[in-house]
Amino acid sequence: DPKVRSNIMVALGDLAVRFPNTIEPFTSQVYRRLRDSDVGVRTTALMCLSHLILNDMLKVRGEVCEIALCVEDESSERIRDLACLFFYEMSRKGSNPVYNLLPDTLNKLSKDPLVDSDKFAKLAPFLMQFITLEKH
Repeated sequence: DPKVRSNIMVALGDLAVRFPNTIEPFTSQVYRRLRDSDVGVRTTALMCLSHLILNDMLKVRGEVCEIALCVEDESSERIRDLACLFFYEMSRKGSNPVYNLLPDTLNKLSKDPLVDSDKFAKLAPFLMQFITLEKH
């Protein structure tokens, strides 16, 4: 049931705030909800993950490519907007985090069977626009 999956996402987000080390081994399952068949579940998952990552409650790893895929979500403009906002906010954090994640993210996207060359050709430049040069 989509409502149950959405509520579980919210509950996992709450648990991650209080018990981050307990939830951390299950983050890949949390990211998997970004590919759920229901738009509401995907939206809830993206909002929860964005909140946790941007507030440094969840470590960003290679699974961020799942959020990048949301930029090209064909079924929901809201999901596309939330994913774009996530990368914009992420790029505003110090130490250029999008740059640090880019190699692993592009690698995973290129190996994903669900990502065709057209989608990859749109995602790569989108992610690269958030890379800024260090000013010395």
